[in-house]
Amino acid sequence: MVNSTEIWVDKETGVNYLYHACGNSGGLTPLLDREGKWSAQAANDYMNTILSSHSTSAGNMIELIICNNDGMAEGAISALNSAGYNLGTDGSRSIPVFGVDATDAARDLIKSGKMTGTIKQDAVGMAEAVVKIAQNLVAGKGTFDDVVGDLEGTWRVNIPYSAYSG
Repeated sequence: MVNSTEIWVDKETGVNYLYHACGNSGGLTPLLDREGKWSAQAANDYMNTILSSHSTSAGNMIELIICNNDGMAEGAISALNSAGYNLGTDGSRSIPVFGVDATDAARDLIKSGKMTGTIKQDAVGMAEAVVKIAQNLVAGKGTFDDVVGDLEGTWRVNIPYSAYSG
């Protein structure tokens, strides 16, 4: 898993949730890059390091890659391509790679068969929530009155994501 804890430390969602869930499953060994820094280059470097010690012949090949953003997924895919994986051709070896943001580059990688999927953030829903919160504050209403989303306590609203796989 290529993760960056530099900014995002919410262990209830996303990659951090998966990391904690995998660590408690008894059957999976998560490899976590805590220095991802949201960078394609850092993810590429980390994946190259991992691939130097994990292989099919050694019986410890990586089976799944989940990244906190699509740029990091691109970096991981670049390293996999260099090792002969995820080439997007019939019969090529492939490891499922997932990212977050549904960028145009990620969508192209999915279409070409090099990436498995990404998570699309609802930018319109997020903007609508911010505008509604601002309107509520100006009008003296409750902060989250009529805000669409899942409220968490008194300080956060979660806007649902959606999957994109091509």
